[in-house]
Amino acid sequence: MAEKFLSKKGVFITGSDTGVGKTVVTALIAMQLQQKGIDISVMKPVETGCTLTNGALVPGDGTWLKEILDLSDSMEHIVPVRYELPLAPMVASEIEDRPVNIQKIMSSVEYMQARRDYLIIEGIGGLRVPIKEDFFVSDLILALSLPVVVVSRVSIGTINHTLLTLESAASMGIEVKGIILNHSDPPDNDIAEKTNPQIIARLCQTPVLGTIPYIKPLTKKKLHSTGEFFNLFHLQ
Repeated sequence: MAEKFLSKKGVFITGSDTGVGKTVVTALIAMQLQQKGIDISVMKPVETGCTLTNGALVPGDGTWLKEILDLSDSMEHIVPVRYELPLAPMVASEIEDRPVNIQKIMSSVEYMQARRDYLIIEGIGGLRVPIKEDFFVSDLILALSLPVVVVSRVSIGTINHTLLTLESAASMGIEVKGIILNHSDPPDNDIAEKTNPQIIARLCQTPVLGTIPYIKPLTKKKLHSTGEFFNLFHLQ
């Protein structure tokens, strides 16, 4: 099984919206691959909303991923570009007067891919979030030549958001390996949450890899206890 994963050096995790649980899904996929004996690492190339501590910007998502996955990689490579304001990177960079360094991102990706068998890269927001002027998350994906997994919420509205994301990806030539539906908020157990996974699977050609329950607290023990929710075959 491990050898098949090595045919691709990684996967890019994007969202149908912001706040859909990309970081949690990134951790769960990484844990499953670690359990299969695959030497993985993760990256979040750009993180905004970082905390300024002792003159340094500390990325919350990147720090959590490093700790929960016991990664030895430097935070300088896990999250090479950081901003304090919780905005789209282009906006945060303009207000903070620090241009996004795309070359720094690409160099970190190259470094991590050379060190690890498999690299999971978490994007910021969805495909059309602007990283800088005329350079969106979708452009970063194309520059990295990586396939994509789309994370969507299960609640009302997700059918529209998910299908629009898939259509946008197809129009730009981005390969989508699958969709993961995530309970990013406490479940309402309403009819939309119960039917959305089946409806999305029926309406699109892209496989639904799994549905993630609401996980709280986000501890390593709790994440491990959730079991294997993804059909990782589609990531090969």
